[in-house]
Amino acid sequence: MIKNSVLETMNDYGGKFVGKLADLYAIADSKNKEKLESAFSEIFKKYKKMDDELSRMCLCECEECDNGECDKEKDCCHW
Repeated sequence: MIKNSVLETMNDYGGKFVGKLADLYAIADSKNKEKLESAFSEIFKKYKKMDDELSRMCLCECEECDNGECDKEKDCCHW
């Protein structure tokens, strides 16, 4: 099962084909999801990895975060 955040990453960072694949996966029943995952496993794997990396990134632009010292508890951080 592919997480919704991975599908969002596919739509945000992939091309038209990858975005349509994410859309198709979102509406597929469980049997067809399995078929899509099998047929396009490398694509799903790539965007799962990208989603994992993005989830660990701080989107804040404060000086501390730019220096790699991000504190998720600060008001300026947008996790």
